[in-house]
Amino acid sequence: MSDLTTTMEVRVEVGMVRMAYADLARSHVKECLREAFELPRLVVDDDGDVPFRVGTAVYFVSVDPEGRRARVWSVAVRLVKITAAVLRELNEANGALELSRVYAVGDRLMVEGTITVDGLTAAELRALCQEVGDTADRLGQLIAAVHGGEVALPPDEICEECGH
Repeated sequence: MSDLTTTMEVRVEVGMVRMAYADLARSHVKECLREAFELPRLVVDDDGDVPFRVGTAVYFVSVDPEGRRARVWSVAVRLVKITAAVLRELNEANGALELSRVYAVGDRLMVEGTITVDGLTAAELRALCQEVGDTADRLGQLIAAVHGGEVALPPDEICEECGH
């Protein structure tokens, strides 16, 4: 993808199919995910996001509308009261992260990282996905146990969105 220009108006002829840059970017990200996790096929939700499960967490891989960046994100905990103690936990978690960040929005704790699609490799995307998924699972369980709130899924429940 690094051969493509970065303007929004770029269209590439692939056989008889015309694809916008954003479509190419989404296709590239999906191919990187298939390669990174050795998957024969991907589940894509109604929003075009690709969901994955790690323990009690569900994270999603999205591509921005322009096709410039891939976003890996998870709601680690919902319905948690944001207190000074919770914010201290988030600061400590952020100090250990290399590719993503954690933050509070309303009564939710988010884990999120973004990466440029242009030149993206399967290994880079896998590293980001693993950091977001592992952090959402570990931090989500810790915060829910100590400070209240709910993780995405109980450990034994199957995720309907991703099938795991």
